Amino acid sequence: MQEQASVLARRAKKRAAFHTVRSAVADDGGGGVSTDSIVADLDAIRGPWPGDGSDSSARG
Repeated sequence: MQEQASVLARRAKKRAAFHTVRSAVADDGGGGVSTDSIVADLDAIRGPWPGDGSDSSARG
């Protein structure tokens, strides 16, 4: 019984988190965030992918 209550509590927390994110995205009004811009920002943070031929010493 305690395990079931724990599972239900986790689901409720996840549902609330997803609702918060959905609301924030809906309220954004198209602020220029796209999948491409997110990937580009992550690539800039991470640096080149292994084996892509880029010089890893060029990262700053």
